[in-house]
Amino acid sequence: MLGLSLSVLSFKTAPDDMAVEAGCTPSPTQGCFNGKPYDFKSEFPCGPHNIYSYDTASCCEQGRPFGTDDEYCCTGSGRTGVHSYSDGKCDLDTIPDKCICEDSSPSASWQAANMVTAVSAVEVPVGDGDDLIDTTTPPEGGYLCKDRTNDVGCLNGYTFDFDTYTSCGGYLMKYGKYGCCPSSAGFLPYPFGTLYCCKIEGAPAGQEYQLGASACKCHAYGC
Repeated sequence: MLGLSLSVLSFKTAPDDMAVEAGCTPSPTQGCFNGKPYDFKSEFPCGPHNIYSYDTASCCEQGRPFGTDDEYCCTGSGRTGVHSYSDGKCDLDTIPDKCICEDSSPSASWQAANMVTAVSAVEVPVGDGDDLIDTTTPPEGGYLCKDRTNDVGCLNGYTFDFDTYTSCGGYLMKYGKYGCCPSSAGFLPYPFGTLYCCKIEGAPAGQEYQLGASACKCHAYGC
């Protein structure tokens, strides 16, 4: 297991009356995702379209949001890497296939209750670009966008194709190239299929999530 200690962030939710305008420009305290502002301390982008609150959610694998009260990230099994605490624990040991629990997907009601900003998905051709883009530093030559268009997204002044990239906090990750793991310093991208984000059962606070070269899987209780 690599010597990286990760934990899910938890902050207060931003005020409901935060001004939302068509298009925005990042500032030292505020980011911009598809034309909508978000507070760095309390909110984060996850996936290609939506903003969530640190109070209730986190981000896993290929930009998959999950509710931190009843779910966790364990990326070696399932389609999304998100599992329910009631189904099993994240296991670092080899387990029989019959004991691997299914992953879970956030319900429509959970997403509606926890989503700060929702934008409908669009399909566009795959575009070229870097596999991992850190949007916390402005693009060379200045911001390239302030809002999404019909077929292109915008994160902190960087444009991206919706079906090619997903967000992981302040990062844009190309699908199939990088995953997203909760971190005490934000969100940590990792090479997809090479490293795995694992929820460590009983780990001290601040060390609940670790990256390792061996796949971790959800081990169903009683199996």
